[in-house]
Amino acid sequence: MSMFQKRLGTAGDQLAKLLDAATATTEQR
Repeated sequence: MSMFQKRLGTAGDQLAKLLDAATATTEQR
């Protein structure tokens, strides 16, 4: 796996976590 793909995968994971957190926050209201 190239560094670019690794970086892209990490960014995707972080984005997914942010989306999950945002969804959880919205559902709590």
